[in-house]
Amino acid sequence: MPENVGDGCKKQGEPTMEFSIANLQPKERASFALRALYEAAGCRKYHMGRFEEYGLYQENRSFLSSEQVITFTDLDGRLLALKPDVTLSIAKTAQPTPGETLCYYYHENVYRPSAESHTFKEISQMGLEMLGAVGEAQVQQAVCLAARSLDALGAEWVLEVSHMGYLFGLFDALGVPDAARAKLLEKLRVDVVETGYIGDAPADLAAVRAIADTLVTSVVCVPVGLGEEEIRRAVQALERAKKPRLNLVVPTSAVQMEYTYHRKPDSMRKALSQSAALCVSLCPDVEFTAEDATRSEPAFLAEMVQTAIDAGVSRITLCDSAGQLLPEETAELVRELKAQVPALKNAVLGLQLRDDLGLATANALSALSAGCAALKTTFNGMGASLSMGQLLHAIAQRGDALEVECQVNNTQLQRSCKQMEALLGMNRTGRSAFSRVIGTAEPEGKRDKEPITPETDIFTLRRKVERMGYDLEEEDLKRVYQRVLRLASKKKVDDRDLDALVAELTRHVTPTYQLVSYVTNSGNNISATACIQLDKQGETLQAVSLGDGPIDAAFLALEQMLGHHFELEDFQIQAVTEGREAMGDALVKLRHGGKVYPGHGLSTDIIGASIQAYLHAVNKIVYEEQNV
Repeated sequence: MPENVGDGCKKQGEPTMEFSIANLQPKERASFALRALYEAAGCRKYHMGRFEEYGLYQENRSFLSSEQVITFTDLDGRLLALKPDVTLSIAKTAQPTPGETLCYYYHENVYRPSAESHTFKEISQMGLEMLGAVGEAQVQQAVCLAARSLDALGAEWVLEVSHMGYLFGLFDALGVPDAARAKLLEKLRVDVVETGYIGDAPADLAAVRAIADTLVTSVVCVPVGLGEEEIRRAVQALERAKKPRLNLVVPTSAVQMEYTYHRKPDSMRKALSQSAALCVSLCPDVEFTAEDATRSEPAFLAEMVQTAIDAGVSRITLCDSAGQLLPEETAELVRELKAQVPALKNAVLGLQLRDDLGLATANALSALSAGCAALKTTFNGMGASLSMGQLLHAIAQRGDALEVECQVNNTQLQRSCKQMEALLGMNRTGRSAFSRVIGTAEPEGKRDKEPITPETDIFTLRRKVERMGYDLEEEDLKRVYQRVLRLASKKKVDDRDLDALVAELTRHVTPTYQLVSYVTNSGNNISATACIQLDKQGETLQAVSLGDGPIDAAFLALEQMLGHHFELEDFQIQAVTEGREAMGDALVKLRHGGKVYPGHGLSTDIIGASIQAYLHAVNKIVYEEQNV
């Protein structure tokens, strides 16, 4: 700094004002240094108020490190929040024109939960954001500024670039072969790396070959179906693998056998025997995966497992495709199968679990206690499957009680999981597998967001609706598929569209229960009440109930008359027309017997629409119990 501030205006004899950065606190010095660096690079300072509308964070929960946010209502009735993040506010405010790049830096306090004290803490945060036309030059500038920022702080530092897309970009620029990336999993000391199915495209074959050529200690496993050509193509891809494995995936439930292969049980058992024998003759290590095993007839499942073992298969995997198992049911499945198939003592029995109920980790531990020897996992529970990270954490904490341990490199695993999260925009809440909220729509990040297009086939649609919890009959599926294609020709069909179509089109049954009348009463100083009258095939039913609101009271009154409590999986109301007399569309999803039954109601009165939707779902349940 110059010795004299305001040179030329100082009178002789006046005291000299001096300012030195060295006199500042370390945090203040760092702030000045970084501000100078960013402004020299052409970045503008962004400043926001302490508060932000809570809706911004609610809409972007997957972006935040935690869903816990401090909220309050201001004098205008708006729900505000102490800001837990700055990036979202910048993204909301900045409006770059086409081709324009906006660069902002910020120095703000944010408010986030503290794991140590179980309270919120105020964190001083400084960062840099680039928005708009961000290309290679901007990425290079950002990385360079990050390195210079760390250097300006004066301490020893390491720049960790955790975005897999950027790292793979570097690999591409350096000409690193694709196969080298499979080494990441091997560094984790993962026993088995399973690829996807090999299609007809030459690129699929080349990709699996590259992985097979690269891995040394990990098994390379390729899934196959019953087709001979498919099996031989997989063997070709694995011909140079150090540890090759074929995974013969065959459905064992009646609905899947008929839907996928149009085969009856006897025919499927013979086909399994032939294909398993072919796999064993071509590959020393063969696995049999019983798809949809948990909805299979136990006796037939045991027969299929015995058939595979008789053909020379050394590994058996049971797949919980529906994701509806409870921990004790999981343990019982393992125990019963081992009792029915004594030959399993000479094979490795494993499980592939889904996490639709948030119980995959608990089910896995139960399976281990019952004698299961292998578990299939995914990074971060991708595809609503058993999460590798959660399972390893559970084993690390309580594995001694089960007499199990895992050799996976947990440090490397966590680093890799973070990279995958950054790449995929996944949400890490720190919650356990038991903390998913039941009775609401599936949380963001867990639902299948891929839209349906006119090119979507009926097989993909079935998989999609099954992941959403529906188990449709063939005729229902065909009706939904026809309507979906018509709608997809006009717009992209997402999960909400599919929910509504399924509710509207599936299982038009003769109603057992019909609404006769209803009266509701509610206010800010009284409890909500509902009086409902139904007709049950000529019999009049009536009930009165209190609730937290008129709809809750109505549903409780319905339960009184029905004599049964149904788990409310989802409840949605939306306007389908405009104006004061808008039609309200109510969607109710009830879970019963491990299945989801949608109900649909349409009325200018949202309470009436909700009651109609509830009864629509109930009538489907009653019809199925009486006729199936």
